Formats: sequence, C-alpha cells, structure tokens
Amino acid sequence: MSVQPEFRYWLSGCGSGHFLGVHGSLAAYNVSFPGTYRYQDPNVPAWGMGLSYGYALPLGKNSRWALDFNLGLGFIRYKTDIYDNTPIGIYLGSTEGFYWGPTKAGVGICYNFGSIKGGRSR
Repeated sequence: MSVQPEFRYWLSGCGSGHFLGVHGSLAAYNVSFPGTYRYQDPNVPAWGMGLSYGYALPLGKNSRWALDFNLGLGFIRYKTDIYDNTPIGIYLGSTEGFYWGPTKAGVGICYNFGSIKGGRSR
C-alpha cells in the first residue's frame, strides 16, 4: 500500500499545460519475487520526497477531460527485513538506506469539476 500526494504549480493555467510539482511518498510493503527472498518493511514504512514535471493535454477545446503525463525524481528512505521465500520463511537479516532516482512516473485521465468558460477552468 502506498500514497503519493503532490502539490502542483501550473505554468499556463490551472489544469492544462505544463506543471511543476513537489511530491511525497509513503509505502508499506511485503513482496517476494521468483527466487529465494521475501522483502518486508519492519513496521516502518518507506518514505521520501521529490520534484516532478508534467503536462496535461486537454481532450477537446472545451472538454473537462484531459490526459496527464508526469515524471518525478527524488529519494526514498527505507528499512527492509529479508526472509527466506517459503511459507514460514526464516529471518535472514535487515538492510536500510536511501534510494536516489526516479520516484514517480504516470499517465492519468483527469476530470475538471470547476466551471469552464472560454475553454479555461475558473
């Protein structure tokens, strides 16, 4: 489970065009991949923050709908317990550290609830 709120500054009007953002990240996890290990947070979620850039492309001249493209870079602080990937896997150790790099990438469909006058939301 994760949440990733973002505050955006729109460069060409709210809800359309280019934007810059600041986002935070908070994630709890318990995952395994084909192989020998299972990774789990030790009741301490991973957290981080970063900067993002994006573009919202309106779908039609006066449309309330838009496509939203975004990419973010930042850091994640994590602590991870490592277990053998079996039904009752034994504890193998822990690790912690910082991840620096891409923290957000997405494409979304947006709907503008505000009033639209002259092709712009107000």
